[in-house]
Amino acid sequence: MIRAILVPIDNLVRAEIAVRHAAVIATVLGAQVTLLGMMSHMSGTSDEQFTDPVAWQFMKLESKAAFDELVQYLQSRQIQTRLDRLETPAAEALLQYQTAHNFDLVILAVNENDPPPLLRSLLNYSETPIFLAREQYPVQYTKILVPLDGSRRAECVLPLAITLAQAGNGKLLLTHIIHKPEMPRRTALSAEDGDLTQRLIERNQFEAEHYLNDLVSRLPVEAESRLLIDDSITTALHQTMEREQVDLVMFCAHGYSGKPQWPLGGIANNLINYCPVSLVVLQDLPTSIPQSQVDPSRRTNGAV
Repeated sequence: MIRAILVPIDNLVRAEIAVRHAAVIATVLGAQVTLLGMMSHMSGTSDEQFTDPVAWQFMKLESKAAFDELVQYLQSRQIQTRLDRLETPAAEALLQYQTAHNFDLVILAVNENDPPPLLRSLLNYSETPIFLAREQYPVQYTKILVPLDGSRRAECVLPLAITLAQAGNGKLLLTHIIHKPEMPRRTALSAEDGDLTQRLIERNQFEAEHYLNDLVSRLPVEAESRLLIDDSITTALHQTMEREQVDLVMFCAHGYSGKPQWPLGGIANNLINYCPVSLVVLQDLPTSIPQSQVDPSRRTNGAV
């Protein structure tokens, strides 16, 4: 159950987006919301300017007024709200704060062309589910897409997906994409190759249908399955999002073939970078919090 929500704010422009999503989730689940200001990130200025104590104090006063408005917005909706600040932009400080206070969900507003500096660090090292909030009107989660590959690892996001679906009277779309087998490209496929490919697809389709039907029948919420065959798993997922007009996508950082040396699998990486709607990522294989400051712009390449 989600009882405590953390909203790290490193940009006051994006803050409203995250807070609107937090308000919806907190209202239906009765959760407490903590707004955490990452002071150094919010100035939009270079580090050298922080040596000016007057400029620093002015920035703090300016951000305080903005935070007061956000707190008032949440409290006007009868949401228990807490305001806190970190005086350092270091990613490990945020991760340690998050761990110390046992949050159940972290909500961070994202923009496709301007990702938050702390995003990669949270995705790589946080054991808490990360909600990446996109700007959308209205904020609702009536149709939630959950990509599954048949592995228990991918299913670890289901309890949280069920919670959000129950809270918002939503429906889950359990989606499985059968990837067409790749064959040698230098020569034309023989009839035997074609038969082998088709038999493999049919076998995978039979197993996937049984898996999805069994899973849908056991869920305590309204759910439907989507089974597709495609050359590209990510392309099929994006087409499904658009066709089904989903409000939210929820998935684990790794699937069956994901490797532990990479924080994100290839499909998870694609969805984080290009998914047009809000999404929730559950890091199933978090690594240790680094001792030195985490590079917020660190790029990660995953394995499918």
